[in-house]
Amino acid sequence: MRRPTVAALLLIGLLVAGRVATRVWGANPEVAGAHGPVSSFIMTVEGDSSLAPVGATTVVGEAAFRRRSTRSGAEFSLELGTISRDAAVLFAAAGLGPQGTGQYRVDDQAGSGAMHALIVTGSPGRTRAVYRAHSGTVTLRRDGNGTLEGSFELQSEIKVSGSFLAVER
Repeated sequence: MRRPTVAALLLIGLLVAGRVATRVWGANPEVAGAHGPVSSFIMTVEGDSSLAPVGATTVVGEAAFRRRSTRSGAEFSLELGTISRDAAVLFAAAGLGPQGTGQYRVDDQAGSGAMHALIVTGSPGRTRAVYRAHSGTVTLRRDGNGTLEGSFELQSEIKVSGSFLAVER
């Protein structure tokens, strides 16, 4: 099992402190960044599978989402850690995706109306394994002003859970 470095622990502490300050004092996270809203996610990836041993890993990084209408329909994606060297989670939904606060179902059934998710371990250039989430939830606590804030739990051959503050791309 890999041990977190001091830098990783400090980053986790800063992310948690920022989230606590936002909730306790009502601070607006959108003013925290000099160039716009600040995005972040923190998640725990755990379990072993036949594809690759995962152990237990804490991953932090950037988060973003997209909602777009096209001639062929609407698309929604939520991307956590797309440039991470450890892991990423990619959510997608037909239509414009979740609208407003609430809990949204995640599964791997085509046409179910639920969100779908892929869990990728490794880095973009050195992917170790890709897992399709069989079940789970995404809970949105805030949806507005170009940001999504929430948490998620996903089950596949491995388990992934965490929280995010994503900015719109």
